[in-house]
Amino acid sequence: MQKAVRRSKQTETIYYKPVLALLRQPYVQMAAGKEATELKAEIEDKNLFQVPTELLHKGEFLTLLFSNCTTADGAIDYFSELAHLLENVIPPENKLDREFLFYYKKSVNLLRLNLEEMPMDLQVETVYKLLRQLVGSVRIPFEGEPLAGLQVMGMLETRLLDFDTVIIPSFNDDMLPRKQRNNSLIPYGIRKVFGLPTYEDSDAVFSYNFYRLLHRAKTVYLIYDSRNNKVKNSEISRFYNQLKYLYQVPMEERTVAFEIESRKKEPLSVPKQGEVREKLLQYLNLNSNKMLSASSINDYINCPLSFYFGRVLGLSEQDEMSEMMEANTFGSIFHEVMQDIYKPYKNEIITKVLLSEIIKNDYKIESCLMSAFAKHYFKRANEKIEMTGYSLLMARIIKKYVLKTLHFDKQRAPFTFLEGEQNILTQISLPNGQKVNVKVIIDRVDEKDGLVHIIDYKTGKVTKGLTFDDMAELFTASPQRPKEIMQTFLYSMIYTQQYKKEICPNVYSFKQLKDLPDISFSYQKEEILKYSTVAEEYERLLKSCLEKLFDKSVPFTQTEDVENCKYCPFIKICRR
Repeated sequence: MQKAVRRSKQTETIYYKPVLALLRQPYVQMAAGKEATELKAEIEDKNLFQVPTELLHKGEFLTLLFSNCTTADGAIDYFSELAHLLENVIPPENKLDREFLFYYKKSVNLLRLNLEEMPMDLQVETVYKLLRQLVGSVRIPFEGEPLAGLQVMGMLETRLLDFDTVIIPSFNDDMLPRKQRNNSLIPYGIRKVFGLPTYEDSDAVFSYNFYRLLHRAKTVYLIYDSRNNKVKNSEISRFYNQLKYLYQVPMEERTVAFEIESRKKEPLSVPKQGEVREKLLQYLNLNSNKMLSASSINDYINCPLSFYFGRVLGLSEQDEMSEMMEANTFGSIFHEVMQDIYKPYKNEIITKVLLSEIIKNDYKIESCLMSAFAKHYFKRANEKIEMTGYSLLMARIIKKYVLKTLHFDKQRAPFTFLEGEQNILTQISLPNGQKVNVKVIIDRVDEKDGLVHIIDYKTGKVTKGLTFDDMAELFTASPQRPKEIMQTFLYSMIYTQQYKKEICPNVYSFKQLKDLPDISFSYQKEEILKYSTVAEEYERLLKSCLEKLFDKSVPFTQTEDVENCKYCPFIKICRR
């Protein structure tokens, strides 16, 4: 964590990952109390990828934990004080952790004594490395009541002790006998000539302890792992071969293996009864805040069970703090920038000259970008944000998309900008008499040559382009289903009901946007210039889909196409 500190002329910050890792540690939470919880929530809520050190200094423990060490003596004092505070936190019954902490403090004190004898000043980084090596070499012995229960001990601890039953795990050749490392600078040949200890003497001592342990035992269990891997030897210990072939000790051999079988996956379904039915009917209650949207209808078409988990039960993925920008955040920033650019010109004619001025106004576009990033990426609306590294790169990409859109709009000009991010709440009447609450947010509405254009921005991949041959494709579960068309048609349907105007549905797809793109849909190889030409067939299939959604005799079932499950957040629940 100390190495993650970043210093500049104005501020001192720490990278968020080691900070969150420490704040999630159980003993840190016990020592710091609610201060750790509040600090963690503040970092995650504000997406603080670089956390200012002054923000971390809350309470005695956190102030010490996140204090900056600048000298070698300061680093030793830091670890010593931290261990002392943790000693007061770890419960007495947690003997293992207290034992670990005892040996850690012992290592810190040993390092302190050695550094006091050194005439030179060490760098803080050197102290970290020395302490890490010292702690890594510590071996903590197990202790137990000698006259009761199971005794867990190493080979050296068994000297002069006899047991009726002995269990030796890890009876692999690289563990028994353990490989001996010769850390001496004196070569083996010289050690042999002058009678100095060699690895052969260590092996002999180890062999003696092993055979002495077995001398009076009545039952001995030797357990080894025969699995092959790159980390350890899968061969049984050489002591086994000595016992079996040299001393001909009678043995009973047994192979223990776990049979792994894939369980038969039973299809999951949830009947629309009881509480499930009551929650579903809230979408039909005019006074309820439950609304279907284009994305929720797409969820139901793709997988009814996914709709049940996400829209009926209200389950969702836990948000994890990440520097990588999610696709939905990318889209939200782009939508916000386009809305801020066009908002001052509501109900005005957008000309080529005006768009040229907007494109040249780099300060305005940058300001809109900064504002949108602060709101959607950094989650600190109305704050001045300094973008660096990854965020700056993503800002440049979004800016290119914005300029691309403006240049294309310049080719379409003149047109009248009517509304951006228009929010419409309404109800759709079904043939069976039910009325469904629906909410849509239309990215942009403009008018050109007496025709109202519903424009849906798509910053991600458009599944199947803008063409389709059968209206039923829009309501059939498939990874290649043109859901963007279904969504834009829904916007057109709702807008038509509200304003009684002729609509032309369009999609701005940035994976396909060129100088003169075809932004209109093509149905059976014919361009859709007016929504009214497909309205009757689309609305019949849409209402049939909604009737099925609210039909209590049709349960929520899993999709038959497993390709739809690839990126589903509920894949572990339904065991796909």
